[in-house]
Amino acid sequence: MGTSSENGLFTVVSGLEASDILAFFALLISILAIVLECWRWARERKTSLELEYYKFIFDKFLVEEIPIKREYVFYSPQGGLDKSYKEFCKCLSDLKKKALFFKYHRSGFYRDLCGLLEEMDEILVIEGGKKQVGTEEQSRFLFELDSKIMNLYETIFRNSLM
Repeated sequence: MGTSSENGLFTVVSGLEASDILAFFALLISILAIVLECWRWARERKTSLELEYYKFIFDKFLVEEIPIKREYVFYSPQGGLDKSYKEFCKCLSDLKKKALFFKYHRSGFYRDLCGLLEEMDEILVIEGGKKQVGTEEQSRFLFELDSKIMNLYETIFRNSLM
C-alpha cells in the first residue's frame, strides 16, 4: 500500500504540475494576444491617419485640379502650345507645396513625387517655348504628358496603400 499512496501522491503532484504549466501557458497566450491586439490597433490607427493625410492633401488635386487644369494644355491654331498651359504648371507647383508634409514623413515618396512633377513642368516649359509644332509631334507630346500624369496617379495611389 505504501507504494500505491506514493504513486497516488506522485499522480496528484504531477497533475498539479501539469495544470500549473497549462495555466502558465494560458496566461502567456492571453498576454501575447493583448499585446498583439494593441499593436494591431496602433497600426490600424496609424494607417487610418496616414490615409486621412493622403485624402486631405491629394483628393482635390486628383479628382478636380489635375483633370480640369489638364484641359488648359492644348495647341493654338498657330501651332504652338497655348500659353494657358501655365495654369497646369501652377497646379503642379501647388501640389508640390501641399505635399511638403511627406518630405518629413516619407521622404522617398516625396522625392519621387517631386521628380515626376518637375519632369512634367520641364517638358511643358520646353514645349511652350516652341513656336511651330507639327500635328504628329503635338499628339506625341500630349500622349507623353498624359502618360506622366497616369504615372503620377499610380505613384500616389501605390504609396497611399503602404
